[in-house]
Amino acid sequence: MKKSFCVLFAAVLVAAAVTSCKEKVENDKYEVVTLDNDAGESSVILYGKLGPDAEPSLVSDAGFLVSDKKGFAEDDAFVFSTPVSGGEFSSDVDYFGISGKRGETYYYRAYIIMDEQHYTGREKSFKIPTLKVTGISLNYSSYIAVVGDPRLVLKATVVPEEAGDKGVKWASSDSKVASVTQAGVVTFVAKGEADITATTNDGGFEAKCHIKVKAACPDGGVDLGLSVFWAVKSVGGSSVGDYGSYYAWGETKTKTSYTRANYAFGNFNYEDPSKYNASDGKNVLMSGDDAAAVNFKGSWRMPTETDFKELLAGCTYKMTTLYGKNGMLLTSKSNSKTLFLPAAGIWDEGSGLNSLGAHGYYWSASLYSGNNYRQGVMLHFNYTSGAPELKGYARYYGASVIAVSD
Repeated sequence: MKKSFCVLFAAVLVAAAVTSCKEKVENDKYEVVTLDNDAGESSVILYGKLGPDAEPSLVSDAGFLVSDKKGFAEDDAFVFSTPVSGGEFSSDVDYFGISGKRGETYYYRAYIIMDEQHYTGREKSFKIPTLKVTGISLNYSSYIAVVGDPRLVLKATVVPEEAGDKGVKWASSDSKVASVTQAGVVTFVAKGEADITATTNDGGFEAKCHIKVKAACPDGGVDLGLSVFWAVKSVGGSSVGDYGSYYAWGETKTKTSYTRANYAFGNFNYEDPSKYNASDGKNVLMSGDDAAAVNFKGSWRMPTETDFKELLAGCTYKMTTLYGKNGMLLTSKSNSKTLFLPAAGIWDEGSGLNSLGAHGYYWSASLYSGNNYRQGVMLHFNYTSGAPELKGYARYYGASVIAVSD
């Protein structure tokens, strides 16, 4: 707390029945001397000493006046009283105690009260040191955008808050995909991926944001803010909400029945399939075996297991009825756009088409890792209960296909 010297002296000299201040005498040559300081990270140690003309036995108080103003008046100073020992005295002043600000200069004088007389030394100064940078973070670690989207403003947080040099330099690993200004403003230039890096001037600490830029959403697709676009209707469907066609895993044409015997890659009597097996090492459908790529053409393809996982993680879901069909409505967590998957059921060997309106089954392009290569990964949901899940189903089953585009 800042105090006036009249208040301070009255407090110090109550026992001596002194109720007012004597006139101040400045003399740092004889009675009191202001010495240099030792400024640390969180506090400064101020030093003073009695001059040769001072009489230690008559000194009733000593200490320092501190202010952020050069040539300060005494009633505009912080007062730090301290004992005198061997003619010297010091005070460890916490910067917080003087409302100190990093990088700013403060001024101080040593003082003593001797024989009811106030003496001060000459004014000296210290600068509160700034702190070194210890780290940096960004408001985004990754970001997915479409060419031409509004620019992204990346914000860097440099720690500690009181670091002296909090400046950063910005750079892009590929400015032909995503460029960045020295203000952290990112422009999405072309399809591709790039890393935007912010580097601190002090210490060279780095933080990165991985940018994925997608081409414009194709006709018939919806941008859910994910790494791929999703088709709004099933392969073979004439409009949104149609059940669409059914395909065995790896087949591109519909059939009137779906059995082990008529499966394209072997009769499936528990021997290895003829393709996508242990020998060829293929675990994702090639474009010629991809029902979406063949029937939708363009940039469309069947989603992989990874694409489905991203869909489920990036959206909320609820079972509902739309377009006169039961199904699952997925809503993007990032932009609130939606995708409806009707519960189109599944074709199996024993009972033909079943579970229509009750269950949804959607093939991925990924081979299931277990069961001797005889299953593909499928998204399944039950309209009446349970959460959507990814699991393996026999490759010869006839199921729905929804398409994605990179």
